Amino acid sequence: MKKCNYCNNEFEDNSKGTEKKYCSVKCRINSANKRHQEKVINKVKMEYEQSNRNVIQGNNETSIREERNESNNQDFGKGNFFNATRGVGNSDVLRLVEKNYETKIESISYELKNEQLLKENEELKRKVALLEVEIDELENDLEEPAQMGMIGGVMNQFKEDPINTINFATQLIQNLFNKKPNEIESEKEK
Repeated sequence: MKKCNYCNNEFEDNSKGTEKKYCSVKCRINSANKRHQEKVINKVKMEYEQSNRNVIQGNNETSIREERNESNNQDFGKGNFFNATRGVGNSDVLRLVEKNYETKIESISYELKNEQLLKENEELKRKVALLEVEIDELENDLEEPAQMGMIGGVMNQFKEDPINTINFATQLIQNLFNKKPNEIESEKEK
């Protein structure tokens, strides 16, 4: 059993190649982030110490040149990031790291909102497609009775008033069967 270099949890190394130093990918990434943060802090501290040594040694020309360069740097809200007289402390680095994480969180929230809006958009597209299919079906239903002619008219009448339609149809059929052949011919001649 080995101990993780980041969280000190014990884990079993089953790899055939290089030895594992971390129990998981998460610990490996967290360790890399911590090393990077320490590297940035150390670099800033060294620059601060160097600027203080220049001021103490009386190297005014170097400090004046650094002050000019630093005054041209972008302002990060509470003052210049590099300032030869004040230096950069852990609070400035932590403030920048905090700002970075806030920006990442904001970016992630916008990505989530974007995903939600895309899902809503797809749902609305699906509903529109269903409504278009329904409209096509209704249009087809309206066209069919017109194509059927007289039978379609009788069917529509039956839907609206079935009792009167049945009475009309029975009278029509009785009149057709009760007429004699010469009555039918005389009606044709008229």
